[in-house]
Amino acid sequence: MVTVRRRELFRMAAVGTLGAAVGGVTVAAIEADRNTMLFAHTRIPQERRNRARLVAQDIVGVDATGADVRAHYASLLVGNGPQPATTPLDIAVVGAGVSGLASAWMLAQAGHRVRVLEGSDRFGGRIRTLREPFARTGGHAEAGAMRIPTSHTLTTGVLRRLRVPTRPFLLSHPNRVVQACGKRLTRSEYDNDPAQIADVFGLDPVHGRALLDRALHSADITSDSGVDEWAEFLARHDELSLRDWLLDRRLTDQHIDYLGSTEGLTARMGLSLTHNMMTAAYLGPGTELVEIIDGTDRLTSELGFNALAAGAELQTNAEVTRIDGRDGRVRLTYGPDAAQLEADRVVVTVPFSLLRHMTFTPSLSYGKQRAIAELHHDAATKTFLEFGTRWWDGHGGVDVTDAAPRVSVYPSHPVGDGGVVIASYTWSDDARAWDALPPEHRAAECLDHLTERYGDQVRQAWTGGFASHSWAQDRWAAGEAAVYMPGQAVEIGPDTRTTEMDGRIAFAGDGTSTRGRAWIEGALESAARACTDLGVTARQA
Repeated sequence: MVTVRRRELFRMAAVGTLGAAVGGVTVAAIEADRNTMLFAHTRIPQERRNRARLVAQDIVGVDATGADVRAHYASLLVGNGPQPATTPLDIAVVGAGVSGLASAWMLAQAGHRVRVLEGSDRFGGRIRTLREPFARTGGHAEAGAMRIPTSHTLTTGVLRRLRVPTRPFLLSHPNRVVQACGKRLTRSEYDNDPAQIADVFGLDPVHGRALLDRALHSADITSDSGVDEWAEFLARHDELSLRDWLLDRRLTDQHIDYLGSTEGLTARMGLSLTHNMMTAAYLGPGTELVEIIDGTDRLTSELGFNALAAGAELQTNAEVTRIDGRDGRVRLTYGPDAAQLEADRVVVTVPFSLLRHMTFTPSLSYGKQRAIAELHHDAATKTFLEFGTRWWDGHGGVDVTDAAPRVSVYPSHPVGDGGVVIASYTWSDDARAWDALPPEHRAAECLDHLTERYGDQVRQAWTGGFASHSWAQDRWAAGEAAVYMPGQAVEIGPDTRTTEMDGRIAFAGDGTSTRGRAWIEGALESAARACTDLGVTARQA
């Protein structure tokens, strides 16, 4: 008997049109495969279909009856707010990131007695605005969340309600650089003539973004897709990585290398297809982005202020190490002195990567334990350099390179004559390569790369100011976000959202959201869901 490995099977699927692929499997072959996907006729177990449907409901934003739960979440967060509870409870919230602060705000508005326990010495979670390293120019930089799609209506609604001002985030600029295999072009040069780089890979003149979009859109999944369409797609294809899917779409290794270099995807090719399909369906090239004026931490500051104003208590340096729910109420052990807090209900909002260090008694369900042990949290590292004068043209935009920095991001609205540049923004294995270096070495290497790209004017303008932040090395994050590996959306995702200990413990955080994972939207959505799980309802008009 001959054993064919899964990876080889995908390669065999692509070989049938390899002659055409090397020169130009771009549009026609991808379109022809629209209804002939690999494994399209494989029998799918009913249990998998059931779980896929749960994930599809989470993506679309409906419950099992078809009711619009996102409308309910919007009512809690940006509408009339929560209905006052008939029986106020003692509720502990573990973690003071966006989901923790939003949960505390809603629960306190409902009249519950709320106490937030945050392990670190700050609140905000993976929203972290850096200011002190850039005092020379008065600028700031975002170690974490830095942009918000206007299609994220919970986030934009909360910003309006809290009167947090925004302005456009400029992702594109014609003079930014695309660099691959020694070829360096401006963005406009590449957009107008992609052959200059495609030729290096032996490919027809197709733009990397167009190639990727066609491959992803060949699944016929869009922002208008309903539960049935998403459930069928997930049941059949959630086990695939992005690389698997591209090979199945009859792209070759040359195409994949080309996409990795020009779209900054090399390190993320092994991640879940579902993760990339979310982006293709809901965050296409025309999506408008905004940033928060004066720093993203204005959002968490306002959330914290409003939670306090509603009656919640916030405590930092209070890491929760144990949650015990054996005797009706729930006891939390926290802080360096192992202090204890009793509560009727608990909302756990810290990343699942940190829950591995927390003890639960009685034990959590098998599904939750598996999610805590296996859910993939990706790495991301940013290195920032401060410049006294702007040597770059215009505002905003990104460089994409196959060199170590991978992506450089220029400020959309720099302060004064200079500004802070994200000299390197990397993910996954690319980020881990930077994590091996101390911050000052990261800064020096980034300065060298920018100087090689733009000339000595870069080095002359540098103030000496820099910062670097690795979320994989962050004690209170242990990763930049929960990003699914192949199969995890269906196999693990539903269990991240269930309550535990007879409904007394709810879980929130962007990692528990399918559609909003790695975005502020997912943190807010999950907070509203967790509060709903604990009985919070929306006030009627």
